[in-house]
Amino acid sequence: MANQSKYRLAIMILYSGEKGLEEAITIFNAWCHKKLTGKQTKIPPTKDKNPLKNRYGFQKTSNFSGELYFVSPTRFNHRQLISLVRDMERNNQVSVLTSKCPKIIVPPKPAS
Repeated sequence: MANQSKYRLAIMILYSGEKGLEEAITIFNAWCHKKLTGKQTKIPPTKDKNPLKNRYGFQKTSNFSGELYFVSPTRFNHRQLISLVRDMERNNQVSVLTSKCPKIIVPPKPAS
């Protein structure tokens, strides 16, 4: 059985306050949910009820900066992220610094 390729999209952001961060996370989570399920939603399911848990989220890296991440079988390029970045930066409380989407390998489960 061949290894299954996956990619980890990481978007580094700076934010000026909790309100801007919450809005950016909401926009990012809705975008990820749509990519994974094919369904558009304004508010994705809560973490407790989300079967896609740990596939996307936010990780704080220091004061007023952090990383939005998304693990997916699809590799994303800059052109595919333009509207997402524009939506997150719309309120001028969040700035996107960088994005990258390296390939990760998920080894197959051993046979029992």
